Amino acid sequence: MSSASPIRIQWLHKKILGKVYPNLKSLADRYHISLRQAQRDVTYLKEELGAPVEYSPQKKGYYYSQPYSLPPFITNENDESFMDAGADENELYRGGLEGLQIQIPYTAIVSIKDKLAVMEINRFIKETKAPGIYECEFHNIDHFLAVLMTIPSNLRIVEPDWLRETLVRNAKRILENNVDENDDDMFSSSSRR
Repeated sequence: MSSASPIRIQWLHKKILGKVYPNLKSLADRYHISLRQAQRDVTYLKEELGAPVEYSPQKKGYYYSQPYSLPPFITNENDESFMDAGADENELYRGGLEGLQIQIPYTAIVSIKDKLAVMEINRFIKETKAPGIYECEFHNIDHFLAVLMTIPSNLRIVEPDWLRETLVRNAKRILENNVDENDDDMFSSSSRR
C-alpha cells in the first residue's frame, strides 16, 4: 500500500465523513508523522483509492465533494505498517491479520422496490434517500452481500461501483460452479421466453 498506513487512511476517512474537516497538521499530530507524510496519505486517498477529496480554505480542512466509501484493505501478516501504537488490537481489525476489514462502516446505496424485501435489509438501512432508494451501512462486506443475494426480489446496488462489481463477480462464480450441461439448456430456453 505504498507508505500510506491503512489506519491513518481509516482515521482520515472517518473524520471526513464526520464533517470534522481534518487537515495535514491534525493527521500529522495524531500519528506523529511529518506534514510531508500526511500529504502523501491524502494524495494516496485521492489518487490511488479514487476518493473525491477536496480542501476547503474556509474550514481549513478536507472534505468529500461527493459520497464515497473506502474499498477493503488487504494486508498480510508481514505488513506491520497498519499497527497504531495507541490503538487496541480489536479496534484495528477483525478476522485475523490476513484481511483487514475496516472498522469504519461501509456505506452503499441500494434500490429495492419491494417493501417486504426492504424488511430483509432493515437492520442495514441508515436512511431513505428516495422512495425505494436506501443508504445502507455495514461492517462486513461478505455478510452484507450474502444478505442481498438471499432477497427474493429485484434489487440494485446503485453505489459504490466496487461493491456492485464484487456482487456480480460472486454471482457469476456461483453460477459457473453450479451449472451443468442440462442446466445450459434450461437457462437458454428460459431466456428466450
